[in-house]
Amino acid sequence: MKKLFLILAILTATTSLNAANLKKVLILDFINIEKNANFTYLEASITDATVTKLGEKFAFQQMQKSNWQDLMARNHMFREDAYTKSTGMTMGLLGKQDVVICGGFYIKDNKGEFEIITNVQILDISKTKVIAEFKESGPADNRIFETIDRIASRIVKEAESVLPNKKEWQGEGFDDTPFVIFENYSLGFRAGAGMYALGYADRIKAKMPSFGALIKANMPIIWDKLIFEINGTFFNHEPVKEESPAIENLNVVTTNYIFGGSFGTQFGLSKNSYLYPKIGGGYVMQNTVITGDRNETVANGFPFVSFGLDFGYGLNAFTDLIVGFQEIGEIESGTFTLYNQLNLGINIKF
Repeated sequence: MKKLFLILAILTATTSLNAANLKKVLILDFINIEKNANFTYLEASITDATVTKLGEKFAFQQMQKSNWQDLMARNHMFREDAYTKSTGMTMGLLGKQDVVICGGFYIKDNKGEFEIITNVQILDISKTKVIAEFKESGPADNRIFETIDRIASRIVKEAESVLPNKKEWQGEGFDDTPFVIFENYSLGFRAGAGMYALGYADRIKAKMPSFGALIKANMPIIWDKLIFEINGTFFNHEPVKEESPAIENLNVVTTNYIFGGSFGTQFGLSKNSYLYPKIGGGYVMQNTVITGDRNETVANGFPFVSFGLDFGYGLNAFTDLIVGFQEIGEIESGTFTLYNQLNLGINIKF
């Protein structure tokens, strides 16, 4: 198990230096406060313009939309409230961000001439204070995109006090593009039971319980929804003596240390629940202790392939309850044996 936790620690430490130095920024969708259906499209237009202009001038690490949407759902918060300071501050604290930019707009009808009025807040999460709060307005007719550009430019101007200028960042020897290999880490612990099938299943039987640990993280460098996991499981098995008369006067116990990795992704079922399928492989190390008429220890090892499916339920923002199934296909001396395991555990996000 010491090796397992060493591997887990190395993975946790494997993040980009650049990403560590960049400020983490959460840009929430700009909300159509009065739900005017004719202007719903402006939510995406204002948000996209803001992200683009901020990216042109500043160096920062933006929280991915899928991540903050998931965080919001897990904490029973509503997107329609994303324009408020309280929601912005709460999301920033839960998401461990440095800065949050949020806001909303409504349309004012001045005798047939439409005007957009936008409220914007820029929040410093570490100091739990408002950096800037302002209103920006303009015509909502064929000049709407000029108005959007002016809104985004005002946000950029107000953000100068808290975000590093990209040119200065580059001048200090840093790349302006955050190179993030891993993010959104979870540490998991499992306990369960399993049984063998096929292959050597008629000769050996698994003992309960099994124990395991894992660490997983998203890999946005490839795909923001791709999850890479390193895991380890250990349990004992013993021979079926009726099938092995030669060991009738011996006590034989084999300890299995299973170390592997997998790739998978999560599919949301509801605000708090999800399915997490994964495929992978690794290596099984066995240590067999024989006592009785003779005493000896035998070591063995062989590769495996695996498939797993976890059902997760979010208890709170940082803890998930997990019910999982894992099927491990062991390839030992040309014989293919399945070890099927059910487990129960928790994931802790950090």
